[in-house]
Amino acid sequence: MPVDERSTWERALTFRSVLDLEEASSHSWYPDVLVRLAGADRPGDLTARSVVSAPFLVDVARASGDLADNGSEIVRVLSDHLREAARSRHRLWVSVLPAGDVARLEDRLGPGLVSVAGPESDGAVPVAVNPSLVLDAWSDDEGPRRGVVARALGGIDALTALPAAVRAASRAGAHFIDRSALIKLIVSPTFIAYAVVFIYSTLRALPVVLVPGFTGKVWVLWTIDVVTAVPYTWGIIAMVAGRRLSKRILGFCVTVATFVAPYVYFWMHGREAPLGVLAFIAAMFVGAIALEVIRWWRDSSIRRGLAR
Repeated sequence: MPVDERSTWERALTFRSVLDLEEASSHSWYPDVLVRLAGADRPGDLTARSVVSAPFLVDVARASGDLADNGSEIVRVLSDHLREAARSRHRLWVSVLPAGDVARLEDRLGPGLVSVAGPESDGAVPVAVNPSLVLDAWSDDEGPRRGVVARALGGIDALTALPAAVRAASRAGAHFIDRSALIKLIVSPTFIAYAVVFIYSTLRALPVVLVPGFTGKVWVLWTIDVVTAVPYTWGIIAMVAGRRLSKRILGFCVTVATFVAPYVYFWMHGREAPLGVLAFIAAMFVGAIALEVIRWWRDSSIRRGLAR
């Protein structure tokens, strides 16, 4: 069977990725299948936190219990793991099953919910299951599967759970802790990023009053800062977390333009231009290129590690 042959550099680069799972080093996988099934953008998004080992799928495939029996072992196992997936935002369950158990697992979970994610080796087949798809499908079921979803998702917190789990809980009639739109907004990482940068932008112009030689109007500089705060924040987020390369490039351009805007006014009305700004822009440019190289290297390393 394949073994983990990553170099020290590759281990560091792919730290906390799917390659840290035992199944990834003991079997070959189809990277594109995992990326597609997890709803990820690239292999680098397959982290050890979102893609988890699921040896219990063997027990699910072989269980003889009835889903209509709330006291059965199969109901307990499935509801416990669906609940954990919802609370921990798991994108994917991966496991290696004996070839004869793959069809039985699909019969248990439902058509289209079990994907063969690697070549068969020594009678073992790598499989992957997206728990969000299971919750979506089962919550619409008129039979006992909806009851399993209701049991699994009872009491979950809509603020931290998988969005698919919240929708499934609502359809299955499970009681869950809902949150107001305001609370969801306040704790949103995107909102926090916008708020922090906006506050920074509103204060950035104040030290200018202490700069000798500045003849412009502070309120004009402050207005430029405030107006460019939102696109500046969007640019930073897009540059770092954009799904497509074109969006990340656009984010970089917007970030540079909105960062420089107030300093252009400063240069027009001051004798001592802050040359450190040019150094910051150069560092930002080099950093953006380095980030893209690291992304590509990480994706390539994970793809090779899964396929070997």
